[in-house]
Amino acid sequence: MIVVLLVAAMILNIVAGAFLFLDIQQMNLPEITLTLEIVNITATEAILQPTITVHNPNSFPIFLKT
Repeated sequence: MIVVLLVAAMILNIVAGAFLFLDIQQMNLPEITLTLEIVNITATEAILQPTITVHNPNSFPIFLKT
């Protein structure tokens, strides 16, 4: 009985490891785009408006900390 449980646990472990390996292989880097728009330029200063766009092609969420 113990041998059957050990074999079942090993098979379950191998299947879980294969799913984890395939999930890691499918991960992609998020696409980050930075756009700088010039709002105003004077002789002493330049005012820029930044826009950051993040596209995450993965199924898991990402969190940004500012």
